[in-house]
Amino acid sequence: MKVFITGINGFIGSNLAGFLIDNGLEVSGSVRETSDLSFLKDISVTLHQGDILNLNFLTECFQGHEIVFHVAALASDWGSQEDFFRINYIGTQTVAQAAKRANVRRLVFLSSASVYGFSGYRYADETHLQPEDNFYYGLSKRAAEIWLREFYQKTGLPITIIQPANVFGPKDRTFFIKFAPSLEHRLIPWINRGSAWTCPTYIENLTEALWLAATSDAAIGETFIISDGLDISWREFILKICNQLRVKPPQFSLNFNIAFRIASTLEIFYQFFKIKKSPPITKYRVCNFGIDYHFSIRKAQNLIGYRPRIDIDEAVRKTVEWYQNFKKEANHADSTRHQPISP
Repeated sequence: MKVFITGINGFIGSNLAGFLIDNGLEVSGSVRETSDLSFLKDISVTLHQGDILNLNFLTECFQGHEIVFHVAALASDWGSQEDFFRINYIGTQTVAQAAKRANVRRLVFLSSASVYGFSGYRYADETHLQPEDNFYYGLSKRAAEIWLREFYQKTGLPITIIQPANVFGPKDRTFFIKFAPSLEHRLIPWINRGSAWTCPTYIENLTEALWLAATSDAAIGETFIISDGLDISWREFILKICNQLRVKPPQFSLNFNIAFRIASTLEIFYQFFKIKKSPPITKYRVCNFGIDYHFSIRKAQNLIGYRPRIDIDEAVRKTVEWYQNFKKEANHADSTRHQPISP
């Protein structure tokens, strides 16, 4: 079976590619001209270089593939509304239209649990309100979901939407590669003493869920929230990470309202001076750390048989192990690059 992954070079895309190849599938994927391909160096995949906004390019890429996983996205807590909607909304439309043209048998769209915003609920499920007042990332994914459901009804293209919660694991340069050094250097405080519930989603569990969604008839036209299914606070999660890193946990705590005001002020400053780099603390991060952001995976368990296989302790151990090896390799490469040239 031939499978295509948009954004195959990224954290989720490269892990998904490895999982599929290990299970005997032939995997291709799209990358941009400027894409970092380091996560694919040990993976046998066919790469197509182009833009996911190019309908003809994608249609040609998808020919002969039975399943398309649309993973490519702008995943960030900082950026312009225009960029988020161009990549996450228009890009998703283009992928779906190309999949229909190429007679793809299944399109799996990687959305995000952030479409539900930060409402402070525990055990929120797929019927939970998707607010119109949300961060740009969540709004762009929400708009893409609404459009895809209408496209499915109009065209019959078999579509499944996956909404992962806070994904982490080896190759995670979105969250963990920044979070771990901040813990090591004692730069992160608790928010409300770490009492908010969170929703870790280990990458290996997510890749298995994506495959179940792609191969189950019960998944067609459906939306599934995916996490590790834990009842866990940020304090418990961070303590596990600190234990594996062998560093002390955060020593002080900020009140949520104070942290949110600090983040708001920083965002206004960065926007006023048109600073493209994200502030050290954003409103999104404060909400994620300081408000219950927790979901039920019962629908995925009941309809497609999803069972998180890797437990949280093994997941954290594997992630920290990758991070430490990644850091050693980066330090070695940096020291080699700066060695003096012998006369």
